[in-house]
Amino acid sequence: MAYLWNMGLTFCLPCAILGITPEVSRVTIEEYRKQLRWTRSKLAHEAQLDYQTVMRAERGAPVQYRTLEAIAAALSRGLGKEVRPADLDDVRISGL
Repeated sequence: MAYLWNMGLTFCLPCAILGITPEVSRVTIEEYRKQLRWTRSKLAHEAQLDYQTVMRAERGAPVQYRTLEAIAAALSRGLGKEVRPADLDDVRISGL
């Protein structure tokens, strides 16, 4: 299957031609944060996390799943749409 990568989104050309909904793109924590024009400190505050924890998550260091849940919930509130931990790209869960 042919795919195009453009601005962080993945499009399935055959799916588009056939009218099938394309697969959901995953976005990094940093990309979401920048869409909101939030600093890391602001995201940490909104997620009730430590600044260093947010920084580690953004850099792809292993973090606990509940950390990703808190970040996703904060981003969801800020964006006004659901963001799930599974929607976050370039994250690693500790212990896996």
